Amino acid sequence: MTHTRSVFFVDGRYWVIFDRARPADDREHLYESIFMLDAPDAAAEGNRVVTKRSGTNLAIIAAAVDGQTADVVQGQMEPVCRGWKRGGETVQPNPTAVFAQRRRGPATFALLLYPIAKGELVPQADIEFASVEGGVDPVAVRVMLPGDSQRILVDQLGEGEVVVEGAGRISTPGMR
Repeated sequence: MTHTRSVFFVDGRYWVIFDRARPADDREHLYESIFMLDAPDAAAEGNRVVTKRSGTNLAIIAAAVDGQTADVVQGQMEPVCRGWKRGGETVQPNPTAVFAQRRRGPATFALLLYPIAKGELVPQADIEFASVEGGVDPVAVRVMLPGDSQRILVDQLGEGEVVVEGAGRISTPGMR
């Protein structure tokens, strides 16, 4: 199994993360993209997870994929232990966002991480896969934010230029 993560910080406002998993066989696999959250609570609805706290919050929005699920686990013991953090000499339950796909062959997650300022409502932001041709394992998404034009982001795993269509700056502090 090969996993590749690309992280982009766009316009100093939000992140786009691509997680690509490529299996070594043709069997069905469970693929997950997991984020431990720094909040006392979080909720999943549809393709998004949003933290719930009195200050700044975070929305994690996944581009839709057939059969993909979004969930929040906390203090889970079965079928695997997750949703815990260190709390001094012990561990404590901690909200953890889990985006999952069960499929044969490769899987790709495209996730928009959008900070929500204290007192603001959850924005009607969205992300969706866009078609792209050529390049080296290209992935393209369309990011739509309220009061903003849409942007298309194309990642070719460092084998070609990162392309952003629409206004904005992009930096790549992430790893590959």
